[in-house]
Amino acid sequence: MDPIEEQTQELEVLESIYPDEIITHNNDPVTKFSILVKLDTSSTSRTHHLVLNVEYPPLYPEELPILEVEIPSGNELAAFHQGNEDEDDYDDEDYGYENSADEDGEDKVIDFAESIELTKDDLNILKGKLIEFAEEQIGIPMIFALVTQLKEDAEGKWAQKLELKIREHDKKQQELEEIEQRKFQGTKLTKENFASWRESFRKEMKIDERLQDRFTKMHNGKLSGKQIFESGLAKEGDEDDIEGVTEGVSQLQS
Repeated sequence: MDPIEEQTQELEVLESIYPDEIITHNNDPVTKFSILVKLDTSSTSRTHHLVLNVEYPPLYPEELPILEVEIPSGNELAAFHQGNEDEDDYDDEDYGYENSADEDGEDKVIDFAESIELTKDDLNILKGKLIEFAEEQIGIPMIFALVTQLKEDAEGKWAQKLELKIREHDKKQQELEEIEQRKFQGTKLTKENFASWRESFRKEMKIDERLQDRFTKMHNGKLSGKQIFESGLAKEGDEDDIEGVTEGVSQLQS
């Protein structure tokens, strides 16, 4: 069959399948057209679309069609739905997501599904897979199959991005919970860390220096044992050290 005739017949079939989702861009014969692809996602406040732009080369379907995949703006969507009274009006704001606040002023929890967007990199990946699929269809009209494949791949990519975002959120929440738990666990008491703390505490409180000073007073002054006891020199040093140890144990166990 003549390529032009095959292209014309396929386009007629596509226009019957997608009466409100196809726009042609030239006439007699039509070689350029766009098809709007609606994605089925778990988003409840927005509807996600892609546009498949197609150009027939002279020998199609014996050679690959020229394909482009894009995300339509609100104005582009409106062009597809002109004259369709069942469709809502579209504008660019339909494609943004703004976190709102409730009556108490507290931020509402963002529904992750509402924040998922396909990026340019995602579109390039989808286009690459579509071309690979088209290469397997050489020789037969393939646009309907390409639209179906694009829809399936795009919905899969969208679901992957949602799953990844949920996993990242759960990981962050778990890390925060672990940090909060560690605040109440304190430091485990061991011989090693108690000895280290005791040494630091004695240095900070200058206990050894004070004991040495008392020792000098006791012996260089040649006080008697009774005088040492009555002056409280020996008792004072012991109490400081015991209080320091008691406080250290309390801190390590808290």
